[in-house]
Amino acid sequence: QIWEGNKIEGCTAISSSDIQATFWALVNIGKCDNFLDLECTESLHSPNACNIAYIYSQAFKAVPDGSTYVIPSTCNGEVVYPVIVVPNAYAQPLVISATIAEWKYDCKCPTPVPAPTKAPQITAAPTSYSCANAFSYSIPSTFYALILDNPTMLRQYSDITLITDAGNEYRFPVWCVNYFKDISAQVYYNETLAYSWIDVILNPTLVPSIENPSGLSQIAWILNNIQVGDTAIGPVTWQGVKLYGCTYISSSDIQSAFWAIVNKGKCDNPESQECTESLYPVNLCNVGFIYNSAFKAVPPGVIYNIPDNCNGDVISPVIVVAGETLQPLVVSATVAQWDYKCNCPHPVSAPTRAPQIQSCSETFIESLPQILSTSILTNPTLNAEYSNITLSNADGESYILPVYCLNYFADIQAEFYYNDSKIYSWIEVIGNPKVAGQVLEPILLNQVAWIFNNFKVGDVATGPQYYNGQLNGCSTISSSDIQRTVWAIMNADKCESLSSDDCTVSLLTVNPCNVAYIYNSAFKAVPKGSMYVVPNTCSLDVVVPIVVVPNYYSQPIAIAATLAQWDYECPCAYSSKQSNLKTSVNSWLEGGPTESPTTIPYGFIKKVEGRVENNVLTTKQLNYNKKVNGWLERGPT
Repeated sequence: QIWEGNKIEGCTAISSSDIQATFWALVNIGKCDNFLDLECTESLHSPNACNIAYIYSQAFKAVPDGSTYVIPSTCNGEVVYPVIVVPNAYAQPLVISATIAEWKYDCKCPTPVPAPTKAPQITAAPTSYSCANAFSYSIPSTFYALILDNPTMLRQYSDITLITDAGNEYRFPVWCVNYFKDISAQVYYNETLAYSWIDVILNPTLVPSIENPSGLSQIAWILNNIQVGDTAIGPVTWQGVKLYGCTYISSSDIQSAFWAIVNKGKCDNPESQECTESLYPVNLCNVGFIYNSAFKAVPPGVIYNIPDNCNGDVISPVIVVAGETLQPLVVSATVAQWDYKCNCPHPVSAPTRAPQIQSCSETFIESLPQILSTSILTNPTLNAEYSNITLSNADGESYILPVYCLNYFADIQAEFYYNDSKIYSWIEVIGNPKVAGQVLEPILLNQVAWIFNNFKVGDVATGPQYYNGQLNGCSTISSSDIQRTVWAIMNADKCESLSSDDCTVSLLTVNPCNVAYIYNSAFKAVPKGSMYVVPNTCSLDVVVPIVVVPNYYSQPIAIAATLAQWDYECPCAYSSKQSNLKTSVNSWLEGGPTESPTTIPYGFIKKVEGRVENNVLTTKQLNYNKKVNGWLERGPT
């Protein structure tokens, strides 16, 4: 055995002392896991270091760190379900290693089945009733017709309509599983074939257009464990490349991860961004997080075991193929959505996902439009900000917001209408730099985001400051000082020096001591390469920097507005008044715009009133009605 680079020899028959020493090594990390010195073995009889290292390494090979072991399902009661006994708060806790049968527990199973063997098995027959497995045998082998929608890119890549030979119609979310095969939307494909994902793994000739069928195991895990809107954690290292800017996972991120898995060697290069042309902006940090998580949970060559339950809430992927030359699709519907009834001996609770409480900043990012109808930059005001920008969206709503510029050497015209400007959260630009090509070092937006949330015009800088020498004379911070600091960060190669007049045209008097104070504070709080996290709060006074890209060549703009300045109504801010708010909103929406109860947020009233004509509910108002009612029923999460 190899332990921390040292070879340990002499493995032999395993004793109870070896197992006990391994357990202490596992639970007393850093104290009992030095197998070379055999620490924590005084009360044991002749423990064997090679044996201990063997047991330890086998355990982590089978169950990687952070994973949860699933005990093999059986009805013979011959598996060990560990029970922890705690004599008192100070005594040594004990783990009982008795089988279920030794507890004299009678399993209520429909039929007796053989106990699982300890020999490794590539595939194993189910040892007890499995709803997911039973469902896989019920899938129709053919469908009369398949119709694919144009990509929606919402909670899935697209939707599909399947019509059975009996005339039953299903509408399901789907994903694509071969980037290099085409399939047309809004076309009737007759005689579509369907297979269980397990059948395709075990017999790849069923769907030869899937290049890496074994990857369906990782895809099955992703469909059951990761959803659009979940938060990816970074930075991540994917295929040897370190990626920053992980944020909320989009359908584009999941679809990109699927193609990276099944089109291995073609779509899994994070440096080239291949296979993303048909997707909305892809966040490579998110893709790497999804990809790495899937292969950590389900190593290559292992078949994923879908958690069994009798509520039909798990996804047992179905592969549909409209033709050998066409893109194969994977249906991500739950067993219950297929109208399949689980024939379980007794009801079992479905697995639940940990609730994800979103902050105001998270829900705000999800609400952003992709494209603005117009953006107009005013001449620099140099008051409480560098300048202001007027943004208009497709609904006719306008916002006047404070902004700073992100590239001193790129031009932008003031008082000029830029049509179809694109906007991204600062996190999206970090994760996918191509969307804002004139942001030269996107990772440094972290420091800019911190500055927007921690400094405002009128704050007092303290000195002396040290920045390529000592700087004295710190004073009250101006908008020119903040703008100059942003350029010093984002144009580091040309604007970093504060000793000259470089990068100060268009600014009023700049105080180098103030600039150094802001710069040093930002990099002290958020070291270079680190990710800044906007405070997780329901307050509307946080700034979530939004990058406006008027066009590819122009100066990119960073909006430094608080959520309140966006007129954003944060759902979690009103959870304590939820019951009263529900009653007020319902009565007002039914009665029309003549009633305006004060319990409804003013911004909400203003948005809806603007779209009500002659006391008739417009489509926009009905949509608000539906959204608000849905939120009020679900709760603030």
